[in-house]
Amino acid sequence: MTSPKTATRREQALAIQGLRAKYPLSKLLTYFGIPRSTFYERLKASQRIDKYRQVKQEIAKQFIRSKETYGYRRIWYCLMKQGFTYCQETVRRLMTSMGIFIPLLKVAYSILTPPLFASLLVG
Repeated sequence: MTSPKTATRREQALAIQGLRAKYPLSKLLTYFGIPRSTFYERLKASQRIDKYRQVKQEIAKQFIRSKETYGYRRIWYCLMKQGFTYCQETVRRLMTSMGIFIPLLKVAYSILTPPLFASLLVG
């Protein structure tokens, strides 16, 4: 369990909202250390509907369907074929916020020199 100071903004606002029935709002705001206007702003933000909810679900489906190999460009193309009209930057930003990324594989090259020429390279 996180402490009140280290909890996220959304968690703080929801905790205060839940405890409002038992304790006065001013005491809760003092305990959490946030101003009254900030509390109402965070509460409003936590109740806001995510306008990208549907496209995020489709991004996750496409990523799983591709066996986690498609990057944002290919996923954007798949979304475009399905009728979604978002730009590539939006798809990339959503994928980043969802924690979806393709790990880059580094290929190590080794130089193979015949033993005959190895002495020429050293000296």
